[in-house]
Amino acid sequence: MTTSPKPTTLTDLLSHLIRMPTVSSDHATNRAALDWVQEQLHHLPLTFKHLQNNGFPILIATTPGTENVKNPRLWLAGHMDVVPGATKDFTPKIHAGKLIGRGAYDMKFAIACFIRLLQELGPDLANYDLGLMLTSDEEVGGQSGVNWLINEGYRGQAALIPDGGFNWEMEVGAKGIVWADLTSTGESTHASTAWRGANALDRLIAYIGNVQSHAVTEPCGDPTHAHHTINLGHLLGGNVANQVPDHATAAIDFRLPPGLQVATIQQWLDDAAAAVPGVTYTLPLSDPAYHLPHNGPVKLFRTIASELTNHTLPNVISNGASDARFFARHNIPIVSVRPTGGNQHGSGEWIDLTDLENYYNVIRRFTREWAGPS
Repeated sequence: MTTSPKPTTLTDLLSHLIRMPTVSSDHATNRAALDWVQEQLHHLPLTFKHLQNNGFPILIATTPGTENVKNPRLWLAGHMDVVPGATKDFTPKIHAGKLIGRGAYDMKFAIACFIRLLQELGPDLANYDLGLMLTSDEEVGGQSGVNWLINEGYRGQAALIPDGGFNWEMEVGAKGIVWADLTSTGESTHASTAWRGANALDRLIAYIGNVQSHAVTEPCGDPTHAHHTINLGHLLGGNVANQVPDHATAAIDFRLPPGLQVATIQQWLDDAAAAVPGVTYTLPLSDPAYHLPHNGPVKLFRTIASELTNHTLPNVISNGASDARFFARHNIPIVSVRPTGGNQHGSGEWIDLTDLENYYNVIRRFTREWAGPS
């Protein structure tokens, strides 16, 4: 493997990662980014393994102190992939102490921290029981990455996944997630004689309206928005204005608070299908709400963060889902905390650089105390 000059600071590392447009669907760029991570670490006492599932590349690295390479005492876990953005989003810039760019907060800052931490530990890594797990499909559901790895026996005794909570909140659970793909069929004819056909878009819009009748009206009055949400994220159909479309598709995202079951969402979809013939659905993703174990490593992280930063780390139930849910199914403790940042998935995504250093100091000490030599 050829080497190149290595970025040395968190800002440099994160800036380099942002410049790589690792959109989930771009397997080649994600693979190149994971290769670049290995290049930064190749001189360290780590055993690397490159995996691939359904086209999505994965990088695993473990220390000599890890007796079972699938079960380290701690996983440093993260996803390289990001949501799509404009070209300018992949050009990092610094303004008012913030590093701005796609993935800065979700969640390439964590990968930058992991790289720097492993570099700093250097030869001492031989005495750590530690693993690095980087996937590339979290933004499209995580089924081919962490979910697959868990099913293949990669478990661990704890995982640090800084992909939940905002501004030093401790994620202790998250809403469930259901994705519904909708297909509507009809019969084409000329628009001037629309009564002779059946408009697939009209059917689909009626179906969606039926489902959205279950939505909570905003403003809801709850600053935490602990209720369920329904988002129409995709709607496509028809070719030209003067033709009745015979085919249309849509996609809906549901987020489920604890207590709302996936079966209830399916019932809403079934009821809509009964009311609007010609529309069918599939569920490519369906996971209930979950709670994360918050003993052991979570308690230790909280104590260290309080001592080093004076943050109290309030407990939160996240509105969004992450790969943490796959570990949670097996009662594996998860540390899911992020430093100050915001606007993830939006233009102007950012992270506070001073607080990023504070966060790094916390995870450095946490990793030493939880996974280092006793």
